[in-house]
Amino acid sequence: MAIIQYPGLYPTLQETIDNAQPGDTILIAPNTSLSENLVITTNNLTVEGPVSSNINSTATPGGIGLVIHADNVTVRGLAFYNYFIAVSIIGNHNAIEDLFIVNSDRNHVSILGDYNSMMDCKLNICQNAAVTVAGRYNVFMYNSITNCTHAIIGTYIPTIGCIFAYNVTRDCTAANYVIYTDGSDKNIFFKNVMDVSGYGILGSFGRFVVCSNMINHCSTGICLQSDCSNISANSLVDCTNGIECSANSTCVTGNSVQSGIYTGITINGNNNTVTDNVVYDYQNIGILLNGVCNKEECNKLCGNGTDLIVNEVGASTGCGCRALTDFLQDTFDTDESFLDMLDIFKRRDSGKKK
Repeated sequence: MAIIQYPGLYPTLQETIDNAQPGDTILIAPNTSLSENLVITTNNLTVEGPVSSNINSTATPGGIGLVIHADNVTVRGLAFYNYFIAVSIIGNHNAIEDLFIVNSDRNHVSILGDYNSMMDCKLNICQNAAVTVAGRYNVFMYNSITNCTHAIIGTYIPTIGCIFAYNVTRDCTAANYVIYTDGSDKNIFFKNVMDVSGYGILGSFGRFVVCSNMINHCSTGICLQSDCSNISANSLVDCTNGIECSANSTCVTGNSVQSGIYTGITINGNNNTVTDNVVYDYQNIGILLNGVCNKEECNKLCGNGTDLIVNEVGASTGCGCRALTDFLQDTFDTDESFLDMLDIFKRRDSGKKK
């Protein structure tokens, strides 16, 4: 478990990485300028620079700045400019922290693996998706994403049990968070801030928890096309459409939806519960319910073109709205891996707040 300084014994950072042993830490000196395409294949390695603004890592156009093809690797405090893909993770239990990434042609970060984490990273200017994720139980917290086509997209492999929390995304032109792969499930969006022109959160498969997010100026704030989800305590302002739920047995409760053009909350499905929401100043419709056995009660509606439209057949018995904690327990408690990741999230969240 050695501490290795760079610059130092080896002329390049790649040679320094290649000669490191599991458990070693490589410390990069301030004001170091790199022009390398790095690959890490050693497990249990730490590569650490100073604060991101003091290190400039540049590569030839079209290259991948850093490939982590290992497990239990931590990389923090580096800056990447002008890559095709800045960081690619192919492995498990890796962590990238405090990275500064600008102007990637395709993606800033690509993750293929399980139990990886990305925290405190600043991502700016990307021609496609800032982050692509394919895998299980990955955590994304306290990141800033600006001026990208998409913020985070779940790709061709199912995205399961991932947590997206406390991220800030601005000026993304298409969709912010997108989970669209069949087989995806149990993804959580918690206390993110979004100010984008496309979709805020778009989910097509699996159960979702979308809680306490702030979503502004989207074409559609939250759009879920998957059953048995929970959308609660979100704040949406100036979204053309607020919440669209084309699903069954989903709970939409305690949201504030303000100032839009078409519809504040749209439900297309059966056995959904819409309660205790505040919807106002929508030019067309406040709440629109299409389906059977949906339950609507205790919503505050004012200043809308039409406050409420119900197009239903059958009794509005609903599925019953459970508290979020009960929903999480009932939905996720059978998955020990997911509970482990929730525990990691809680510990990191607690440490961050301190």
